[in-house]
Order: sequence, then structure tokens, then C-alpha cells
Amino acid sequence: MTFSIQTAYQISFFRKLGFSMKQVWLTWLLWLSVPLVIWCSTNNLLENTMGIFVLLSVLFYLKSLKKHRYPFCFLSGTMLCCSFMCKGLTGLYPLAFPLIYWFCFRSKKLLNVCGDLFLMLLGLLIPFALLLTLSSDAAQYFETYWQIQIVGSLSGIRCVNSRFNILLVMFSELLIPLIFFGLFILYFWKKEILTFNKGNTKIALAFSILALCGVLPIMVSMKQRDFYILTVFPFFALAMAALLTPALSVWTIPQITRKWIKSITAAVMMTAIGLNVYFFGKTSREKELLSDIHLLITEIPAHSTINMDEELGTNYSFMLYLARYKDVSLQTGKQEKLKVVLPEHCNDIKEDGYELANTGAASLCLMRKKEN
Repeated sequence: MTFSIQTAYQISFFRKLGFSMKQVWLTWLLWLSVPLVIWCSTNNLLENTMGIFVLLSVLFYLKSLKKHRYPFCFLSGTMLCCSFMCKGLTGLYPLAFPLIYWFCFRSKKLLNVCGDLFLMLLGLLIPFALLLTLSSDAAQYFETYWQIQIVGSLSGIRCVNSRFNILLVMFSELLIPLIFFGLFILYFWKKEILTFNKGNTKIALAFSILALCGVLPIMVSMKQRDFYILTVFPFFALAMAALLTPALSVWTIPQITRKWIKSITAAVMMTAIGLNVYFFGKTSREKELLSDIHLLITEIPAHSTINMDEELGTNYSFMLYLARYKDVSLQTGKQEKLKVVLPEHCNDIKEDGYELANTGAASLCLMRKKEN
């Protein structure tokens, strides 16, 4: 679903930037050729949902340049609030877009751009203020998020050996789109129709800078994962497509080539539909963990609190799956009737008055306190 929504928003981008619907396939080709895009979509990562709000934020700002400046700028900021609620600070980089757009186009005064940015900040901060005011749980959540995700990421958590690792990931994921881009450039040059125009070059520059704004700040932390930058690839695709559209607009596709394109398109669509049917309900990422989670939740009441091993306290996937499927909260200690432990700790827990609940899980053990 999120994949389809992002595809629809890219059509809106192309239309808003003045391109033809006949050229939008180029953006899709460049975007879908990024391996990480396909992997994240099939594994249903939260970055997919965050990507929707990131695209909406930029789209609303583009709309504000034409009409209804105040409400669209405010909505742009509100979308960033939603983006943050999906996955955190990595979804806030479109805040830089008003300044990037001004730098590339100089279509309005800098003072007005600062006003746009102020409205976006209001749209971002007002929902937070309401949450903090109306819910003590929200305040506790944001405090925990700050300590664990922000302070922890900057001070101690290491997932990579170099701060430049995220740049290596970016270039490796862009390798296939860049090959496609280079082949188009070479083909149009040989056909003597390769041309660039100033407006499209500015669009390409603006979206390239915006995409880099979603990548470079991650270098501050050693906690880096490849999917953190998923949302930047639509902007890289738009940038490359913008450079190619002047030549594409005058390209006359030979009749035989059109037939091949139609046949290939039909084959790709049928394959995509077939793969969706085949993979429906199947798990590829964290398959063993998910299998065990589904076994555990048959014995765990919904909306309950259970204990867990301290070693599981950093297994965020485990905690999030229990919260997602049955709204289960986890805490360390032995205060609750149920406790999830690692298999090697089962015997130790039995000595504390617990017995094993035979769920059949392999990597996790559910322990139940014996009745007195």
C-alpha cells in the first residue's frame, strides 16, 4: 500500500514540476532500480510510511509556491510531524527545502522564505505541543526516545566502523540508477538530441541537495543502517529524470521499439502481480523471530505487561512486534506472571519459581510463574 501511495505522489511531483505524464515512467524506472527500495517495500519497514509523509511535505511546499501559501506551508510542517512520529529525526530533513529552493531558483525574497520556514515549524511543533499537553504518556515517550535514540546514538551505540559508511551505502544503492542514467545520456548523445535547459538543471540541483540533506546528517552518529536513507531515493530519481526530460521530450521512439516496450511492460506487470500473490503472507526478514513471536502471543494476554531478560532490552524488533500484535509492554525484573527469556536462561528462571510454557518457540522461552 505505501509503495503504491509513493508512486502516486511521484506523479503529482512530476505534474507540479511541469513535466508530462508520458515522462513519469522514467522516474519510476530510476527509483525502482534502487535495490533498497524493493527490499524495504517487501519487508514493510517503517521508512516506507515515513517516505509518504516526506513526499507530502515537499509536495505541499511546492503547492504553496503557487497558491494558498500559508495553509500549505503549515501542512508541509504537519507532514514532517507525522514523519517524525514514524521513525524520528531522519524524517525532518525536508525542513531545509525552502532554503534549498530559494538557493537554486531565487524566485522569492529570502525574508519570505524565512516566513515559509517559520510556518513549517509551527506545523511541526504545534502537534507536539498538543501531545505533550494532553498526554503524560506522550511526554514520557519523548523523554525516553531522547535518552535512548538520540543521546544513545550520539554517545555509545555503534553499528558501523566509519562515519562515511552511509555515503558508501548511498553510492552503492544508486549504482544501477546511475548506469541507466548514463546509458540514456549516451543514447541521446549518439542520436544528437541530448540537450539540457536551465530550469530542469535547477530542479535537478534542488532535489539532489535535498536528498543529500537526508543522508549527510546521519554521519554525526555511528548508529547507521542502510534503510535510514530510503526516503531520499525518490528525490535522486526526480533529479536524474529532470536532466533527461528535455531530450526525452523530442525523442521519437521507433515503432518496433514501442512494441518491445509494450511487451516488456506487460511482462513486468504480470510478473509483479504474480510475485505479490506468491509472497503474500510470507516472511523474509527476521523469519525465525517472527515465527517465535506468533507462537508466544498465543499464550500472552492482549494489553498486558510481562517481564523479559535484560539482554532482550536492546532487541527492539522483539519489543515492537509484541507491541504491534498484542499491545504487550515489556519490563525487566520478576514482578509479572509471565517472562520471556533466552533459552540458555531457562533453568535459572525455573529456580525462581517459574515453569516453561510449551509454546514451541526456538529462540525465545516463555516462562510462567507457578501458582502457590
